[in-house]
Order: sequence, then structure tokens, then C-alpha cells
Amino acid sequence: MLKDAFQNMKTTESTDSIGVAKTLKAYFNDTDLLREKITEISKCMHQMGAQVIIACKEQSKAVEAINKITNEYKIKHPNVPPSEIPLLMYVPLDSSSLNSARLFARRIESMHRDIHYLFLNDGALFMHRGVTPEDGVEEFFQTNFLSQFLLTDLLFDTLARCGARIIISSSTLYKYNTKGMDRLNMKDLRTDMRHTKHKIWDLYAMCKLCRIMFTRELQRRFEGTKATAFSIDTKSVDLGEHSNLLKLLFTPVQTMFSSKKPENTVQTMLYCAVMPLELLLPGAHYSECKEVKVTNKNANDHKMARELWNVSSELCGLGSSSS
Repeated sequence: MLKDAFQNMKTTESTDSIGVAKTLKAYFNDTDLLREKITEISKCMHQMGAQVIIACKEQSKAVEAINKITNEYKIKHPNVPPSEIPLLMYVPLDSSSLNSARLFARRIESMHRDIHYLFLNDGALFMHRGVTPEDGVEEFFQTNFLSQFLLTDLLFDTLARCGARIIISSSTLYKYNTKGMDRLNMKDLRTDMRHTKHKIWDLYAMCKLCRIMFTRELQRRFEGTKATAFSIDTKSVDLGEHSNLLKLLFTPVQTMFSSKKPENTVQTMLYCAVMPLELLLPGAHYSECKEVKVTNKNANDHKMARELWNVSSELCGLGSSSS
């Protein structure tokens, strides 16, 4: 069924579409799993004719991925002239800087082209903790959620106009945040949490939960448009460029939750991107190419999802939203 959807997309999708296969914090230099996921998603969308923008921090690794994807496209389509190969480009984006998200959105908007797909495939677990030096926001929250929120908000009108599909990665780990959302507030998120009650694991799980809540609130705000949002269980933990001790502690967990091959881990993301909408439920959570029930009570709290949106807007300097 997924293969049929891919083939159908090839013949019906506009050649002016831009599939944004992106990660806001891509530790390409030290995280093979994330790098391979982004490369695989980008390759699949590019092979189907979508114009793809890879957004991440490490330019050298992005260029490496672009070269690999381009070479594979040429092998698969030997008769296509170089001038007709779909666009595949890199745009810098660093999730530790809200200004980086603003600059990225500004550049994308300046291209004056439609965006039909936005993949938010990010998340890093790290030992050092504090606030981001540029924005003064709690580091876990900004890296794993807030920068993605800001980017989506800045592109909201374009996404709504184009009827885009927004694919937001999360993780099974959201289930293990049972109290963090009840305790966090604006003051917490402006605080260095190294000396607070919040533990690393709680914060990471909270950010995964935030991504699910964000998906549902985003879908609500898309009402009246053809744009849709889906949250995805990607079954992975990104340990990034961080300490060997952290990798020693969490690698068994990553192995337990991760698929062995990147092409397997991205199938659900691609499924939600290309399957006919009548076979999907917008705003829902998907795993293994099917809708799954979200078991954390906070994820189903619409009032809390709106509060999360408003808090995030204020942290990004956008002001509170009454929508």
C-alpha cells in the first residue's frame, strides 16, 4: 500500500513543491542514527520528485548526505539531465538559537515557493544542562521542542495555504512523563534546572510529550484549511555529541526502542506523508504505520495543549495567542 502511494505521488504532485526534510539539531558528525534517518527521508522524497531542503547545524554532513542522494538519483534516473534533477539543498539551522529559526523561516519565505511537507525530526539527550546562552531558555526544552515550535509558527500561513503535511517525531518515552507538565511553568523554563527537582529523564520525556500535544493543538489551529499534522513514534533516543558516560547509560535503552535499519524507522513518517488523507486521522499519533492510542493523560488535555502553545509563544517573543 505504501509503495502504491509513492507511485501515485510521483504522477500527481506539483513539481513546485518543496519537501522540507529537516532536523533542528542534527548531530550528523556523531549520531549515525539521526543522520541516516534524515538522509533516508530526504532520499525517498527526492526520488519521488519533491524538491528537498535539508536543515541542520553541520554543513559538512548535510553536503555529504546531499551528494549521496544525488548520486543515487542519477543511478536510478540515468536519462534525466542534471538541470532537471529536483532541487536538493542545505540551509543552516541550529536549535540552540531561536534567531536561527527566524532566519531559516525568512529564507524559506523569500523563495516564494509552496511547502507541501515539513518533517520535524529532532531530539537530543545530553548530560550538561542549563539555559541556552543566546535566548536564556531551559536547554532541554528549547533543543527538543521550542525551536521547532517557533519555526512551525513562523511558517504557519504558508503551511496552511499549501495544505501541507507536518510530520513531528516523538517517542514512546512520552509515556514516562507523568508529572513534568503539571509542574513546569514560565519561570521554570527560564531557569537553569541543574539544581531543581527536574531530572534529565523527566525533562526528555516531557519534551516528547510536548511534541504530541503540539501536534494536536496545531491540527486544531489548522481547522478550515487542508493542512494536517501527525506525531510519529520514531523509536529512538538521540545521544548526540555528548559524554561517553551518557552513551554508556542510555545505549541499552536506545537499542530497546530503536529499529535496526534507518529505512525501517522512517516508514511511518513516510506513511503519514504520502498516504491518501481518507486513510489517515489528522492530529493522531502513529507507530508502525498505524494509528495508536496515546496513553498519557496530559497528551489528551486540550486545555493544557493550548497553555503549552501560549507559553511557547511568549518564550519566543510572539506574545500569547487567544486562538
